[in-house]
Amino acid sequence: MTLDEAISHAREKAEQLKDHASKWKHSSEECESQFVREKASEKCKECLECATEHEQLADWLEELKARREADKWIKITYRPMTKEEEISYKREFGIDYGVTLLECESSVFTCELPQDKQDILIQTKWGVKQDTCDWSDGYCGLKENGDWDGVIAWRPTPEYKESEAENE
Repeated sequence: MTLDEAISHAREKAEQLKDHASKWKHSSEECESQFVREKASEKCKECLECATEHEQLADWLEELKARREADKWIKITYRPMTKEEEISYKREFGIDYGVTLLECESSVFTCELPQDKQDILIQTKWGVKQDTCDWSDGYCGLKENGDWDGVIAWRPTPEYKESEAENE
């Protein structure tokens, strides 16, 4: 079962239990027997409590899903420049056409990139370190690392939230 399926299942179950509670409530109101009315009322209350628990479970699963998404690393992917892109790049940056571009300069990113001045974590083969994205002249560089050469993946730097510490 996937996380989305579990969330959907918990929400559906909560709705079913609310429906059962409604039927028990209706039964308790129509019955003449005090004993049966009390039992039906208890069942109604149990169903509503269980529905509330399923809704809480779905909320927690959605929070887990959001945290997983926020904790996701973005793999660095790129493709070679086309000849037209290479000519345009050399013209834009005033590079002599006889010069061969380095591998990192002759590639076009195909992955999502951070925003300018965004604090990020970068994963290299040597480990994880913090850096800041630096967009200038249409080029996405890194303040500390300089360029993306050797970077395997990146992710936004997580921020501490006061409410998270209270919930643990």
